[in-house]
Amino acid sequence: MPVIFADLRRYVRSAHTQARGFTLIELVVVAAVLALLVALALPSYLGARNKAAVDEANYMAQEWRSLVYGCYLRFISGTACASDAAIGFQEQPGKYWNWTPSASANGGPDVYNLSATAGTLTVSWPSLNNGLENNETYVVTVFLTGSNTGQATGSCIPNGC
Repeated sequence: MPVIFADLRRYVRSAHTQARGFTLIELVVVAAVLALLVALALPSYLGARNKAAVDEANYMAQEWRSLVYGCYLRFISGTACASDAAIGFQEQPGKYWNWTPSASANGGPDVYNLSATAGTLTVSWPSLNNGLENNETYVVTVFLTGSNTGQATGSCIPNGC
């Protein structure tokens, strides 16, 4: 038994005296490799996040367009469909966009920046700044009359997402 303990003590002592840390060069090389990996992965991550924001907006734009056009066919009036209640749009804010009504300057509902012009209804949803540039807005226009009746356009301003 004493021989085993002596060998164990000798092993622990030799392992303890040979222990050493990383050199500065090794740490710098590891940091450089990590920085390179982050630099390569970051554009892909940002592009995927931006695509998710645009996909969310397109999905909601399609739903909104369907509800607006259905309302228009019911009343044949763009102004009759200029509110959430009129079209039945009851969505909570998304991860990237806020499509709920905001309070206007006079305290009443502002119907999410909706405008009815001759033959179109246009809505603009502000970004929630989660993954997008600050102050981007998704604009959807539904054509109620003319050669593009029932069609919609959607775009991000000012940067095009």
